[in-house]
Amino acid sequence: MKRSRIISVVLPAFICVSLIAACAAPPQPATPPPAPATTPAAPGEPQPDPGDELEYTGPLVILNVALGAASTGHSGIALLNFADRVNARGGGHIEVRAFPDSQLGSEREASEGVALGTIEMSTIGMGTFATFYERLQFVNTPFLLADRPQSHRFYDGEFMQALNEDVRQAIGVRILAYGENGTRGISNNTREIRTPADLAGLRIRMQENPLHIAMINEMGGSATPIAFAELFTALQQGTVDGQDNGIPLTVNNRLFEVQPYFTTLAHTIDQLAFIANDAWFSSLDPIVQQILTEEVENWRDDMRRLVEEFDDSGIETMEASGVTVTHLTDAERQAFRDMMEPVFDIARGIVGEDFFNQALAATDAAR
Repeated sequence: MKRSRIISVVLPAFICVSLIAACAAPPQPATPPPAPATTPAAPGEPQPDPGDELEYTGPLVILNVALGAASTGHSGIALLNFADRVNARGGGHIEVRAFPDSQLGSEREASEGVALGTIEMSTIGMGTFATFYERLQFVNTPFLLADRPQSHRFYDGEFMQALNEDVRQAIGVRILAYGENGTRGISNNTREIRTPADLAGLRIRMQENPLHIAMINEMGGSATPIAFAELFTALQQGTVDGQDNGIPLTVNNRLFEVQPYFTTLAHTIDQLAFIANDAWFSSLDPIVQQILTEEVENWRDDMRRLVEEFDDSGIETMEASGVTVTHLTDAERQAFRDMMEPVFDIARGIVGEDFFNQALAATDAAR
């Protein structure tokens, strides 16, 4: 696979934005996290035996982890579980500080912080993270994956692991794992959506991602990018008519309170990437690296378990509050899928036709 190229304008732009955001960011902990006082492992140095659950007893390591979503949601619970497990294995020598609820800024600001090294780790939705690295954009192609088992096999598989290495070398951000963030649907305040024609004229909040935006526009809606932290107010005030998100985020952030219709379109099986600043991670004691790697894998498993539980309970919550939850038939969903060829062409233009075809082959292999 050819080395991915960085979008020429993205990295300079996001670094400039980061420096501005850093000045206006919410207050950091009173004691800023110091550079870990550990000695990097020499090249070729034997790594710890992964068969044992290691505990770390070296110099204190403090790390911040940012999350844009609510602490009470599935991603917030999974992050707090991660922090508790790492802290326990560190025996007082590792301190994970979890910052959900956009405390360290929006997803974009937190991810820029990770790239710059001002924040050690973050979890970020692929709709946002893919804008930092061109070839990741293909994951936001609507209707790319059919179901959860296929998505799990795909994101854990060789194709994505190779792409993760490209990202690490290109922008200095290490992707440790992907955790499912929900099967996305569309809510709105106007009418039930069963056909693409039902979206005509509706202003739908989308992530700042060209493929998500193109999907809604292709269906006849009007895509409007808005930061997640501002979404509830935008829906409440009628700045937009609807939004595109999974059930857990829609419920845990109480978006359904101002959205009487929700359709389980399942156009994207969304993921959160657990990322770390690569230079910082590489400087850690090998035992700390292994603890973090293992516990991120446990975070991934937590995310997958919790998101299904939150889907089921979320539907019950919405219906109990009077929301009309629409489950499409296979034929109804296919009508939306049939409109997506122009969006697939946009994806090919962004990442290159050869690479996109490789990605499609990898998704087919994961079925």
